[in-house]
Amino acid sequence: MAQNVGQQVRSNAVALISLAVALTALSYNTWRNERTEHNRNIRVAAFEVLAQGGAHATALLASNPSPTEDEVRIGLSGNLCRCTGYDGIVKAVLSVSHAG
Repeated sequence: MAQNVGQQVRSNAVALISLAVALTALSYNTWRNERTEHNRNIRVAAFEVLAQGGAHATALLASNPSPTEDEVRIGLSGNLCRCTGYDGIVKAVLSVSHAG
């Protein structure tokens, strides 16, 4: 006799649950791999910005060993992200210029 849908679902419940868990795990792993790659790209970009900032600061100090805060800000403007206002970078460049 033919089984109805409910009986078929009950008899294959373990297989259906296993399939749902496997699909969920696959989608989670895919998402996690994409986030990991995204975060790695952000880290690489951040290190590149820091390297460029160091090169700009070195060039600035080579041309002017004792710059004022305004001169440092002008020298670095347009080269890095402006979201922080360069405060930490300006302080670092000024501390190096005063120490050297």
